[in-house]
Amino acid sequence: MRKKLSLFAILALLAGIILNVIISSHQIESAKAATLPAVPSGLKNTFTLGLANQAGSVNWMTGSGAAWDARYAYLCAGVNTGSGWATWNSPAGQFASYYMSDSAANGYTPIFTYYQLIQSAPNYEDYSNLNNASTMKAYYADFKLLLDKIKAFGKTTIVHVEPDLWGFLQQRNSNPNNITASVASSGYGDVVASQPNTVSGFAKALVALRDKYAPNALLAWHISPWASTYGDLSSDNSSTFNVAGAAQQTANFYLQTGANFDLMFYDIADRDAALYQSWGDPNRWWDTTNSTYPNFNRFNQFALAITTATGKRGMLWQVPIGNTLYKSMNNTTHHWQDNKAQYYLNDTSYQHVQDLANSGIIGILFGAGDGNSTSYDDGAGDGVTNPAAINGNNLTATYSDDDGGNLRTQAKAYYSHGALTLPSAGTAPSPTATPTKAPTATPTKAPTATPTKAPTATPTKAPTATPTKAPTATPTRAATATPTKAPTATPTKAPTATPAAPSNWVLTTTTSGTLTSGSTVTFTSKFTAPAKTSGSYILDVEVYNLANNAKVGQWAPTKTLNAGQTVTLTNTLKLSAGTYVIKQGVFTTKWSLAAWQDGATFTVK
Repeated sequence: MRKKLSLFAILALLAGIILNVIISSHQIESAKAATLPAVPSGLKNTFTLGLANQAGSVNWMTGSGAAWDARYAYLCAGVNTGSGWATWNSPAGQFASYYMSDSAANGYTPIFTYYQLIQSAPNYEDYSNLNNASTMKAYYADFKLLLDKIKAFGKTTIVHVEPDLWGFLQQRNSNPNNITASVASSGYGDVVASQPNTVSGFAKALVALRDKYAPNALLAWHISPWASTYGDLSSDNSSTFNVAGAAQQTANFYLQTGANFDLMFYDIADRDAALYQSWGDPNRWWDTTNSTYPNFNRFNQFALAITTATGKRGMLWQVPIGNTLYKSMNNTTHHWQDNKAQYYLNDTSYQHVQDLANSGIIGILFGAGDGNSTSYDDGAGDGVTNPAAINGNNLTATYSDDDGGNLRTQAKAYYSHGALTLPSAGTAPSPTATPTKAPTATPTKAPTATPTKAPTATPTKAPTATPTKAPTATPTRAATATPTKAPTATPTKAPTATPAAPSNWVLTTTTSGTLTSGSTVTFTSKFTAPAKTSGSYILDVEVYNLANNAKVGQWAPTKTLNAGQTVTLTNTLKLSAGTYVIKQGVFTTKWSLAAWQDGATFTVK
């Protein structure tokens, strides 16, 4: 039986509709009133397309038929581990020089994702290392080495500083002046000595070093859409998500540092959407009609708000490569579907690129976030593939590229059409970035304030090409703790019963403790090296909260192992109530993937 609405209810309903219209109109007018800041000096005035491209792999870009603008690589593996990027070639730091010269020789702007803090000794964790004077002294020296190489190169080079670190710190405290860091106390001296021992001081120290030693370097600040107290804009499917609030909090954290970075780098997704979906998370698909959430227009509104607040243009970084068009995309390793690349580039009017440009975005850098994600080249090593279509992906691939050739084909078409000219400084944008439904005045709050840590590192080593794999940010999945392959229990000859070395890495983690909210959980992780394996490896353990895909703990020490040897790591965390998943990985010291396992889930009551 239908109920009749009272007069009071009708009036309340009308008032709500009017309020939404007023809020939406105000947002549109505010956006139109904004003007775009200048494009940083040394960059093109056209919309940039670039790729994650390993040292030694530039031939794929030059042979693709597309006139790419930029390429990026990770500088990683720690500042004091003896295996960091500075050691990859001789003399120290030569890797960066090789990469920059190779890029310039082919007309590409070189970009480095500088990802060192979490991979440094002794703690292999961001915040602890940030407050370790010895580690930070080595950190500033390592950063200065990079700047010296950039100055010698003499051309514009972008340094993308510590992906996810700033978001992780923002979740710790909304004011960077209230978060400790070893800056002057590190004893490094130079321009660092005059900065306070806070996160703001850390950010300003990096800018001061750049200003003094390599003014041709542009520094990029990392924007994490999950960092605010309102939750993760990139996966929240609510129509009431407070976009303006999330953008303001994120921009305020940067502004309070007082550091003058040059660009904002936005991390909109760290894996292909179908890969996330295979792990039980369907909310990584963005609606291409911009009718439901998450979607592209909502992100544009977020980006425009940050552009306006910070006065800095930005780039999309490490955008997934998958598509839903080619038969190659059958949702297997290296062939996972996504729709972001095709949304931006397969629209031949390029209105979607224009929408980004109107929001202050000046380029897109495509890249695989881990060793499972879709690659633009033949990362799977399986050649041209055209399995049966699974959901309307009926285009036949003629390239061996894991994405069926979509990215190279569409990038070539974009440049053939003529690269989009960016709106000039002072232009009042006409954004399409307003959500279909205006947010209500009551913002949604994130389920927890657990810090998320998820970079997606694809490190490299010159002069040879190394496979890509992100050291962090593996999406969550409730999986069983099945080892890669169980070791055989066949003993060697008496007198001892030593097991034979397994043929693959064996990874296990167990938990112990009361598993009650606020108590300490102990993680015992074992890594057994396979036969014919010896050397130094990064042993990675990560813990995620399944409620919000937030990483709550990570340890990544470098250890030396021989064939059949088992290394045991013991770590502890204090956890609140919730369900968590453990993940383990083994990487070379250059962060190339050797083994990976999505482990078991456990519940803290």
